[in-house]
Amino acid sequence: MSLIAFDHISKSYGGKVTAVADLQLSIDAGEFMTFLGPSGSGKTTTLMMLAGFEKPTSGSILYDGRPIEKLPPWERDMGVVFQSYSLFPHMTVAQNVAFPLEMRKTGREEIRRRVSAALDKVRLFHHADRRPMQLSGGEQQRVAIARALVFDPKLVLLDEPLSALDKNLREELQLEIRRLHREVGVTMVFVTHDQSEAMTLSDRIAVFNRGRIEQLGPPEQLYDSPANAFVAGFIGDNNRVSGTVVSVDGAEATLKAGDRMFRGRMHPGQFAVGAEAGLSVRPEAVRLDQSPTDTPANRLTACVIDIIHQGDHFRILVRPDLGGAETAPWMIKLQPMQKPEALTVGGTVTIGFRPEAAWIL
Repeated sequence: MSLIAFDHISKSYGGKVTAVADLQLSIDAGEFMTFLGPSGSGKTTTLMMLAGFEKPTSGSILYDGRPIEKLPPWERDMGVVFQSYSLFPHMTVAQNVAFPLEMRKTGREEIRRRVSAALDKVRLFHHADRRPMQLSGGEQQRVAIARALVFDPKLVLLDEPLSALDKNLREELQLEIRRLHREVGVTMVFVTHDQSEAMTLSDRIAVFNRGRIEQLGPPEQLYDSPANAFVAGFIGDNNRVSGTVVSVDGAEATLKAGDRMFRGRMHPGQFAVGAEAGLSVRPEAVRLDQSPTDTPANRLTACVIDIIHQGDHFRILVRPDLGGAETAPWMIKLQPMQKPEALTVGGTVTIGFRPEAAWIL
């Protein structure tokens, strides 16, 4: 059942700037929902309206079946975790975690029990008497998460909580949050601009752009079946070429770019012959393969412009030959064992991909 429902929610500033436009979205109990999008896309504004720090211009927000858009934040009974941690520097870790319970007039023994359990969940039980400044950034964020969980809320909101951390620590805490969500079962709404983070954590992702949701679905659906070029470009790496649709055959179509033909999948009914469109294909789906068994429409030559070693894979940048038409360089991802020894910068290669690996959007 839905725990949260945004019913035609809009938010504008001064009647001129629209941050969120006619949003309709339901979030199920126990779900990990991520709001993903670039800066200014409306994702944070949506979270702030849910938390009560922003008021919608129109529409209603239902929390467990009751409207809450007029309730102040402290009456919404939600845990909130911010990027800045927002810990009290003069309090110990245990006192910081206990604060929401003290505000609720919880008994002393119950506070002690709940604080111990919350710190144990985030693996900071032995840091209870330390001050925030004695902790690393990652440990401080764990304290903030424990404080958001200690009063057993139905909903926890996380506003880019990991963006201030370095890469390794960020990835470590992603796994910690994923573990906590599975163990505690609380509904979580997470805001980020990092698509890798969203893919790691989420049951579903709402991709925001210009105040609207471009696509909503599980991570694998957004990656394997993007609704449009924006989603394809924002979720993962993506090679793209623009052209004209020259034939449509059910769920497949052929696109002409320059003097080359490309065949790929298409959302049914999205394009007719003569429409301008773009073909998108993931870097891992493009192969350096001179086999004549490849589909001729999706084979072309390219010039190698760079070879980048990424440790567990190589990124090969190539400039496709489209017979005079311009396009940005393409990227090919290869496992080390897949990289030909003779591959050199400046050399010419044949590349190819299967129609089912490409989308016309």
